[in-house]
Amino acid sequence: MLSNPIEKRIKPSDKPISTCSSSGISEEVEVPGALVIAVIKGSPAAKAGILRNDSIVKVDQVDVNTPDDLIAVVRKSKGKSVDVEYIRGGRKESVTVNL
Repeated sequence: MLSNPIEKRIKPSDKPISTCSSSGISEEVEVPGALVIAVIKGSPAAKAGILRNDSIVKVDQVDVNTPDDLIAVVRKSKGKSVDVEYIRGGRKESVTVNL
């Protein structure tokens, strides 16, 4: 059993892969950061509007390259508000998350 709920929301690999469609052609592309595979209802991520398939790339100016990077920075920031940068639909966006 995973002790940290965020571990249930991210893809457990160093190089997440996402399938996208461009001009009717399906292709696999490497997604930077930690790819969100599920968001738990009522969680800080859900309250902040983070969605499935968002890719978290930075938390409080700390680069997130792997799921382990995300877990480490979230554990250090418990109880704080953090600025999260993520990619959604090819666009970089940001939100404040209250952990």
